[in-house]
Amino acid sequence: MDETIDLRPYVNALVRRWWVILGAIIACILLAVILYASQAKYRATALIAVTDPVQRLAFDSRITSSFDLKALLQAYPELAMSDGVMSALLEKAGTLSGGAIKNIEQLREMVEVEDGPDPRLVRLAVRSEDPQLATDLANAWATVFVSAVDGIYGAPGGDVAFFNDQLAETDQRLRAAENALIEFQSGSRLGIVDNELLSLSQLQATYLADQRQLTLTIDDIHALRNQIEAGNGDSVTIADQLTALQLQLNVYESALSTSTDRLQLLINPEANLTSAERAEQIALLDGLARSAEAELDEIDLRLLELEPRIFTLQREKESLSHQYEELSRNRDVAEETYLTLARKIDEVRIQSSNDSNSLRVASLATVPIEPDRPNLFILIAIACLSGLLIITGILLGLTYWKNGNDQASG
Repeated sequence: MDETIDLRPYVNALVRRWWVILGAIIACILLAVILYASQAKYRATALIAVTDPVQRLAFDSRITSSFDLKALLQAYPELAMSDGVMSALLEKAGTLSGGAIKNIEQLREMVEVEDGPDPRLVRLAVRSEDPQLATDLANAWATVFVSAVDGIYGAPGGDVAFFNDQLAETDQRLRAAENALIEFQSGSRLGIVDNELLSLSQLQATYLADQRQLTLTIDDIHALRNQIEAGNGDSVTIADQLTALQLQLNVYESALSTSTDRLQLLINPEANLTSAERAEQIALLDGLARSAEAELDEIDLRLLELEPRIFTLQREKESLSHQYEELSRNRDVAEETYLTLARKIDEVRIQSSNDSNSLRVASLATVPIEPDRPNLFILIAIACLSGLLIITGILLGLTYWKNGNDQASG
């Protein structure tokens, strides 16, 4: 069989003891009125605005300022209650209160950072029985807090001194780099080595051209000799004599092939150019071939002698070029750094004339007229409801306990 709960004893208990409930409600009302009357402290609030800069100058993208507004918004309330800010505020609080505020713990009980609907507004609230003290202390707290934040995160234009110091150091490095480059160029052999190397390179090219020309000439001599030797009769034609003469000129003037001038020969057709006899002409060609081969050996020797001189000059040129490039690079880096810092200083100076990106006091506190008290009617309503619930719970509990004992006795 289902058990039923009889609520009549509980209702009867509440009805019979209505005067207890009424007395509890009246007592809570009196307590609420006393609590309301005891709240004699005044509250003064100063507002700090966190503004994001409307314009950000960047004359040089290599030096940029990091500004994370969201991170700062989370840090500001804790910074406002930090020991550093409280210590700085304590000095002013002691003066404003006539020595009544003596330590940070006493000061912390009076101040509070309140949350508002807009996280960009930091609300600095001060409660005190003296309305003027609360106002002065709130305004002093706002000033100290703004100064502390500017000191930590850098006030607009606060980096000018830092960049000026860096610019002065960079200017010294730039002057030193320029003087080092001037000193190097004043005694540098780079131009001399270039000219010597160019002269030797041209001489080597001439030797190589002569070598090639002599090699071809020797081949032509052998071909002409074979042609004359294979001919009929003892005489040599005028064409072969002219060819032999040209080959002889090529041997003794091997540079003729690289010259822009052309040798003009005036030939008498009735005279012999070299030798009209076959045997004598062959002997002349053999001697000419030996002379050409000797000249080739001489050119090979001269080319071998040129190589170490060219290598030495190339090493010296490379070393001098490396020194010049290093000095020039140091000068260029110092100059670029100097210009970058100069632009940054101009940027910071322009920003310092406009403090739109700083933490600013949006509103100073005014002297409160009324104490900071809760609404009396709401306070009484809460007190009545609380008293009713408490006394009702007590009465129901006692009734339940009594019924339980009666059932146990029965």
